[in-house]
Amino acid sequence: MKKFLLFLAAALTTSSFAQVNWKFEPTDYRGAFAPAPTPMWTNGWTNWDPQTTVYGAPTVTVATNITANTTWTSNNVYLLSGPIYVTNNAVLTIQPGTVIRGNVSVAGSALIVTKGAKLIAAGTASAPIVFTSSAAPGSRQIGDWGGIVLLGKAANNLRPMPLQERLLASATSKVCPFRPTRNTAVAQPPTTTTTAVC
Repeated sequence: MKKFLLFLAAALTTSSFAQVNWKFEPTDYRGAFAPAPTPMWTNGWTNWDPQTTVYGAPTVTVATNITANTTWTSNNVYLLSGPIYVTNNAVLTIQPGTVIRGNVSVAGSALIVTKGAKLIAAGTASAPIVFTSSAAPGSRQIGDWGGIVLLGKAANNLRPMPLQERLLASATSKVCPFRPTRNTAVAQPPTTTTTAVC
């Protein structure tokens, strides 16, 4: 009986793979990128030299939390000064072609989307949305600014929580504490000093 079941499983597996239309292309190189002079398949949508790219000077400084629906337009360059929280179930929409720069002079400059709030940022190949440092071309460094942080209902599997330690301890951060056995569908009060329900 075991042999029959093994044969049946092998036959079903083989027939299901035979129906798949795999699109493997033979190559004479390893990895995702062909050697020159073959053009990179990422051309047109990836900037491989952001360190020296020249972006416009900031025209709008964002220094307060976003608590109502807001749209950032491509005719402005936005400067994030400090940790900027999107809260209160607000929706931040960023138009294609918009440039957002994190202020290297203000500690913790980042865009933090809290639970319930939304970030809609759909750039295109011809009008990408760029998040970068406010440092001058050639002097940008890893860690110049805090990046984009999306906070949700999932438990964090790191202990201690580095993210929570870096974010300001406030009711707006809504960072959920580590709970390895927690059911994310059940609301539980956090064990931190915030007033958020995770």
